[in-house]
Amino acid sequence: MSDRCQHCQTPLAGRSYVMRENRAYCAECFEKLFSHACVACAQSIGPGQRELIVSGKHYHDKCLKCGRCGVPVANKPYDSSGDVPLCSACAGASPAAATGALANQCVGCRKVIHPGTAKIVYEGKTFHDHCFKCSRCHESIGKKGFIPVGEAVYCAPCHKKI
Repeated sequence: MSDRCQHCQTPLAGRSYVMRENRAYCAECFEKLFSHACVACAQSIGPGQRELIVSGKHYHDKCLKCGRCGVPVANKPYDSSGDVPLCSACAGASPAAATGALANQCVGCRKVIHPGTAKIVYEGKTFHDHCFKCSRCHESIGKKGFIPVGEAVYCAPCHKKI
């Protein structure tokens, strides 16, 4: 690790910093470069804050509320199939039948994707960087290039073999 921020070159000794792709960034630069704005409050979702993504929109966990009644839904089942999240009651479903899942859940391993963790969003599905895998060899594609074929994705070597 470098002892300076990769962006502003400020020394990191005694400061908060975030690692991304084996590079250290001071918290301020990380927020400017990589954080998203919450669509509900328009504030930045910074390091250490929980970020939820619903229908491609970024929210603080505390800002994710039912689009009809306003009840917080970040830690409850909700329906994310429309433009806005709906709590189970407003979606007309029981909690067990709610169709949405926590938007910060990896499709590959079903575990939580924590803020600051490398992730890939492909066709509306969110994966940990290491869980986005070739459909043939099942090796992690990560940030490397891939070739989509129908519903499947292939690394370049496997695509040549199909």
